[in-house]
Amino acid sequence: MLADLQKEEWYHGCLPYEDIVGLLKNGGDFLLRELEPEGDRMAMPCVTVKSSKILDYPVHCLNIASDRIYTIDGTNKNKDVMDLVKYHHATGTPVDEHVKLINPVPKQPWELTSDKITLVSKIGAGAFGEVWQGWLVTATGKPPVDVAIKVTKVSDENKAKMDEMHKEARLMRQYKHRLR
Repeated sequence: MLADLQKEEWYHGCLPYEDIVGLLKNGGDFLLRELEPEGDRMAMPCVTVKSSKILDYPVHCLNIASDRIYTIDGTNKNKDVMDLVKYHHATGTPVDEHVKLINPVPKQPWELTSDKITLVSKIGAGAFGEVWQGWLVTATGKPPVDVAIKVTKVSDENKAKMDEMHKEARLMRQYKHRLR
């Protein structure tokens, strides 16, 4: 289900809180993202909204008969996560008492989706992950660019390493990288 959302303009995947704060500036700004797995709970979609503070509203999956039905507020339901979010946005139906989805925040140019990245060959590995040589498609019709790609092993023990990688990525996107 989360993989299906990657093509959606408002879906940001696994986005760190520090990046969310920078994107949600005004009351009613919202985005759809992945809520990381925790304990026995698997990863799930989550609507994150700027109100008086930044609030998370997980999208819950209900199994009704043989159908998977999604809900944010427990009242409004839909078979499709994105259609549910679009319903709340278009109708002004609150996701919580007075919290409305007013301004969707689209993906930023620095947010890469898996369809733009190709892993070619592993060039290194360590305790926290691997480094791959690969290609990045920057624009339709242009040849792919050679890149090095860090792939982290996801685990509770690696949380600090993931935070460090996100911090490095925030630093790196401040610079204009020359593409050959």
